[in-house]
Parts: sequence; C-alpha cells; structure tokens
Amino acid sequence: MEWVAGLRGTVVGLDTAPLIYLIEENSIYFPFVLPFFEALDRGEFVAVTSIITLAEVLVVPMLPPRTSEPIPQDSSSCESPHYAAGFSGHCGGSGSVARQE
Repeated sequence: MEWVAGLRGTVVGLDTAPLIYLIEENSIYFPFVLPFFEALDRGEFVAVTSIITLAEVLVVPMLPPRTSEPIPQDSSSCESPHYAAGFSGHCGGSGSVARQE
C-alpha cells in the first residue's frame, strides 16, 4: 500500500484500534492494517504506543468466559466462586457479572 511506504523512516503513534483489528483479524479492516504491521515487522519505521493501548488490548483476553445464564440478583449469590463482579467491584453495582466456568 502506498500510504505505508510513506511511513518509511518515521516514528508512528499507534492507537488501539489497529491492534485490535490485527489481533481479531477483523473482516473489514484486517486487509488495511496487515500491510502496516508487516512493514513495521520489517523495520521500515518505528511505532510507539501507550500503556493505555496495552490495557485496552488486554481487557478482553483477561475477562472470564461469559455464558447466557441469568445474572444473579441477590447479593449472597455474588459470593459464589463461580461469579466475578465486573467494573463496579461489588455485587449489586452497575458493573457486569460474568459466569466463570
């Protein structure tokens, strides 16, 4: 791709979205980001990113598996080792609760 050739010898700021498109092999964007990462791998340019990008990319792989089982409503069921409270950090909060296998 011509736009990738224009990056040769530069330092590129890399955001989260292209990494996710690459990792998930997104059916729409993968063909556009693959040449970028191949050129990066060949050392044609340097990419920098932030710790925030790392955190955003690692969120989904670190989440427990989800099932279609109903989410428990009473606080005692949240104490089960089979459930993990999401973002709120406690039962009954606004965070999601995911069933762990």
